[in-house]
Amino acid sequence: MESLPIEIRQDIYKKCDIASLSNFLRVNRQFCHEIVPILWADPLTVGKRSLSPQTRQTESATLAFPDNTAKIIDVYVADFSKDTWNNLRSYGIQPPLDLQAPTFKYVSFLRHYEPRAVDFAAGAWLKKNQRIDQKKRRIFVESLCHLLLNNAKRIQSCYYDVENDVDFWGSIPRERSKYLIFENLRELRIKGIHETTNLRDFFENFAEYCHSLYGIKLDCYKDSDITEEINDTYIGLRNVIVAQKDFQWLELTHSSAFAIKFVSSSFDALSNALRALRFYRIDFGAFKTESIFLGLKFCNNLVALDFFECMKLEQETWINTAKYFKKLEFLAIEIRSADSMPLEFINKIIRTSDQNLQHLLVSQNARLSVFEKNYITQTLIPLILKHSRNLRTVNFPDFRMENAITLLENCSKLEHVDVYSSDLDQAFRTMAEKLPNTCVSIGFHDLSFLLENLEEYEDVIIEFLEATHHHLAYCSIYPYNLNDFTLDEKIFKYGVSLEKKPVYESKIFTF
Repeated sequence: MESLPIEIRQDIYKKCDIASLSNFLRVNRQFCHEIVPILWADPLTVGKRSLSPQTRQTESATLAFPDNTAKIIDVYVADFSKDTWNNLRSYGIQPPLDLQAPTFKYVSFLRHYEPRAVDFAAGAWLKKNQRIDQKKRRIFVESLCHLLLNNAKRIQSCYYDVENDVDFWGSIPRERSKYLIFENLRELRIKGIHETTNLRDFFENFAEYCHSLYGIKLDCYKDSDITEEINDTYIGLRNVIVAQKDFQWLELTHSSAFAIKFVSSSFDALSNALRALRFYRIDFGAFKTESIFLGLKFCNNLVALDFFECMKLEQETWINTAKYFKKLEFLAIEIRSADSMPLEFINKIIRTSDQNLQHLLVSQNARLSVFEKNYITQTLIPLILKHSRNLRTVNFPDFRMENAITLLENCSKLEHVDVYSSDLDQAFRTMAEKLPNTCVSIGFHDLSFLLENLEEYEDVIIEFLEATHHHLAYCSIYPYNLNDFTLDEKIFKYGVSLEKKPVYESKIFTF
C-alpha cells in the first residue's frame, strides 16, 4: 500500500467503508494523516454537489451514515468552549457524560458547509441525548454553525436555504475574518428565492469577501414575478459574479422571470468568462425571450449548454442563437416532439460548432412515439457523421444497435456509448466485437424488461469483458444494478466498474 501513489490511496479511501478504513488508521500514521481530512471534509452530507450539467438530477441533501449522525456531532461538540457549554446549559442542553478531547481538530477539515445538514444532525443529537424543543434546537444549531465557521480553513462549497436555515452572515463569529472563511469557496448554491426575497445584501457580502467562485446555482420558486425584491437580488448576484476572478458556470432553476431577466441583462458583465450555462425546469414561453438572443451573443467562450426539463423551447429566438455557439463542446437537451425547435437547434449547433462538439445528450418526452424516436435518431446520425466526428459521448432516445454500430465505425474518438436492445445476449456479443479501444464506458439498456436474473448472462458478460477490459472502465445495464446480483468472482477480476460512469466530466465543473 505504501508504494501506491497518493491519488490511488485517496481513491481507495473514498470507496472503502468505515470498518475497512479503521484498519488503515491503526497501523499507519501517514494513512491517517491523508484519510482523516478526506473523511471529515463533508461528514454530514453524501455525494459531491456538483452543479455541472452531468449531474442532471435534483440534489437533495442525502445524509451520510444516518445512524451515526449523532456520533459525528459528539465529536464536534467536544470542541465547544467552556463559555459555549455554559450558555447551552442555561437552555437545558447538557454535554455528554463521556465527553473527550478529540484526537484531531476535525472541524478544521470541513469543505462543504450546509446549515440545513447541520440542523438535521443537531436534531438527531438532541433527540438521542435529551428532550428537544424548537428553541433549544435553534440555539444548538447556531452554536454548531459558529463552531464550524470559526474553525473551517478550506470551505469550497456552500448550500444555503433562504427560508429554513439560520441567519447565514449572522452565524459567522465576529472575531473570524470573512475573507479567511471564504477565500477558497468555489461553489455556491442558494435555494428558496421567491418574489418577496431580497438577497441583495446577502450577495453584496459575498461580492466583498469572496473572489474565487467558479459557479453559482440559483434555485427559485416557480412562477416568481419580477418584483422590486427580485430586481435587487438580481443586482446583488450580478455584483457577485463581476467580483470573481475566474467565474465559469451558472445554473438557473425554476423561475422563468428571474432567469430571463438575468440572462438578458447580465451577459455583458460575464462576457468571455462564462463557460457553462444550465437552465433547469424553465418555462421559456412565460415571457418574451427575444432579449435572451441579445444576451447570449456575449458568451464567446461558452462550451457547455444544458436544458433540463425546460418548456416551450420551440422559438425562432433560440434557433438564431445557435450561431454564437461555435466553441460548444457539450449539449444536453430534451426533445418533446419530432418537429420541435430542439431538433433544428441541434442541427444548427452541429453544423456551426466547427468539430468542437464532443458530448451530445438527447432525452425525450415520454409521449414520443417509436416513429418519432426513430425519426430523431435517423435525422441526427447523418449530421454527426458529416459534421461531428469528434464526438466522445453520444446518447439518443431509443438508440438501437444498428445505429450504435454505425457511429462506432465512423466516430473514431467515442469514449462513451449507450446501446438500447431487447436482446441483451446479442448486444453483448456485438459490442465485444465492435467496441473500439477508445471507449471507456458503455451502458446497455434492456428494452425487454423481462430479465429477472443476470446470472444466465454470466458467460456472455465474461466474453464481453474479456474482449474489452483492456480499455473499458465502466459497464452498466439498465434498469439493473449489477452489484445487486451474485455473479461469479471471475467477472470482477477484469477491474471494470459495474456502475454508471458520469457521461461528462470536465475541469470546468470541478474544483
